[in-house]
Amino acid sequence: GTIEQYLKAAYSNTKAFNTELMNQIRGCTLGNGGHAAFASILWSPPLQVPGIQKRKPDFKDCLRAVNCDVMLVFGKDDPWCKPAFAKAMMEALDKRLPGKVHRYIEIENAGHCPNHEAPKAVASILDAWIGSPTARDQSS
Repeated sequence: GTIEQYLKAAYSNTKAFNTELMNQIRGCTLGNGGHAAFASILWSPPLQVPGIQKRKPDFKDCLRAVNCDVMLVFGKDDPWCKPAFAKAMMEALDKRLPGKVHRYIEIENAGHCPNHEAPKAVASILDAWIGSPTARDQSS
């Protein structure tokens, strides 16, 4: 019941999740270390960002330290990661060294899990991103 409540809150398209998905999520907690893996999300160690020692780094510091191209794919109806959050992420990414590419795409009719709710849209976005000249230049 708890898993179903979270999925109903997270998914805009409730047809995208079913009993099988709920059982798969629950199954992750049944093996050795399963509960610890979920708990580690909540109680992970503090962030460490190279070059920041005088204060506790925040999420934006981490984004500014990312040294590769970034594609943010958000569900437009995400109840937790709203467009304002994506905007703040993009502003932090803007402060990285020149030459790094970052893009933000919002998917209609998708919530927190666009890869489940709109898999074809996500696949199309990623296919275009991976096949772009910028991505090819980075791999050679």
